[in-house]
Amino acid sequence: MSEVILKSSSIVLEKHKLVIDIFEGVVNLPIFKAHKLKQAADKLFSPDYSLLSDFNRITVDMLLEELPEYANFVIAQGNIVGKRKSAVVTSNPHQMIYAQVYDKSVRDITSQTIQIFTSFNPAIEFLDMKDFKDEILDAINYYRENPRFYWSADGTLLVEKF
Repeated sequence: MSEVILKSSSIVLEKHKLVIDIFEGVVNLPIFKAHKLKQAADKLFSPDYSLLSDFNRITVDMLLEELPEYANFVIAQGNIVGKRKSAVVTSNPHQMIYAQVYDKSVRDITSQTIQIFTSFNPAIEFLDMKDFKDEILDAINYYRENPRFYWSADGTLLVEKF
C-alpha cells in the first residue's frame, strides 16, 4: 500500500452555504486536483458556496509555476469555482505566497474573491459567518481529528471515511 502523505476533509454546511476544506500533511498538484474533484462530486457541494480553507498544517510540495495549471484545471471543470468568497487560513509565509499566486491566477477569470488570513476569526467574519463561528470551529476541530480522505503522493485516494 502507498504511503499516506496528506489527510484532508471537505465539509459542506449546506444551511450556511459554506464549504470547509481542511488539509494536513504534504500537498502537491495531483493531490490538490484529486481533492477538488472529490469535493465537487459531493451532492451537497455548490461552487457558489463560500469556501474556508485550513492550510495551517500543510507543507506545499509544488512549484509556484504549477499554480496557474491548477487554476486552469479548476476553472475548466466548470463545477468547482463559482461566484463566492474564499478565505484561506495559513500559518507561515510560504503558504501565504502560494495562496497569493493562486489568487492572481483565478481572480481575473472567475468571480471568486480570495482573502488570506492567519487565524480563523477574521476569516469567518470576512465570510459573513460570525454568527455561526462556534459551529464552524467545532467542525474544523472535529475533522482535523477525524479526516475523511487519506491521499498518496500521486493523488490516489487510499482511504475514505464518512
